[in-house]
Amino acid sequence: MKKFLFAAIGAPLFALSMPSKAIAHDTFVCDTGILCDTCTYGLAGLGPGEVPEDVDLVVPPGGGCILDSSLGDGIVTVDGDVIVSEDAAFVSLGAKIEGDVKADGAALVQFFQDIIFGQFGEPVLSVVEGDVRISGAIGTNDEIGEFPTAHSLCGMIVDGDVKLKGIIGSKAIQVGDLTVCIASATIDGDLRISDNQTASILVSNNVIDGDLICKRNVPPVSGDAGSNVVDGKVKGDCADLAASTDDDDDD
Repeated sequence: MKKFLFAAIGAPLFALSMPSKAIAHDTFVCDTGILCDTCTYGLAGLGPGEVPEDVDLVVPPGGGCILDSSLGDGIVTVDGDVIVSEDAAFVSLGAKIEGDVKADGAALVQFFQDIIFGQFGEPVLSVVEGDVRISGAIGTNDEIGEFPTAHSLCGMIVDGDVKLKGIIGSKAIQVGDLTVCIASATIDGDLRISDNQTASILVSNNVIDGDLICKRNVPPVSGDAGSNVVDGKVKGDCADLAASTDDDDDD
């Protein structure tokens, strides 16, 4: 059953001289849940047109939210940020997020292409036009239970940076690894992975226009050797994973 709440947090305040990103968005609280006994694919979710315009989407503590572009015509779009709260679960299936994705202590953050390959045509990739920042201890969520993977970045395009920092827990993290993902990730900025303690972090088959930096991870980041195409610098744990076009290792 779909459950969602639209709550205003105040009218936008701006002056003509202020940049557009200073304009406040209203908040849309998404709590569809993750599983659905009556859904075709066993997943709950919001389809195209079901997220209001000009909002930041918030997944509440312990809640779950799926955005699935295969549930209608068009693409599910969030005009602002996506904020995933502690113990919450968020899944994007071909959604477009025009702001940042921020998760601290989330149970699960996953990005994939839409579930039925773009209505049986070309796959619709998930898109984040800002940054993706995931941090903190991996939370717990009753709906996902012992699902072995906490965070997956697959079948997506990120216009900004991806930062995975200080993630602690007994589950795995994947970025584009095709042993788990159907498709890899394209990151226009940097991919920075640091200070994590998880079951594993797999990074393979991605295209990274910025730097690939992996430091102080336990265990070290792993994946298919030389499978990531990196235009910038490659440092730390990830040194063997990239076909880099810039081998400068200066700090």
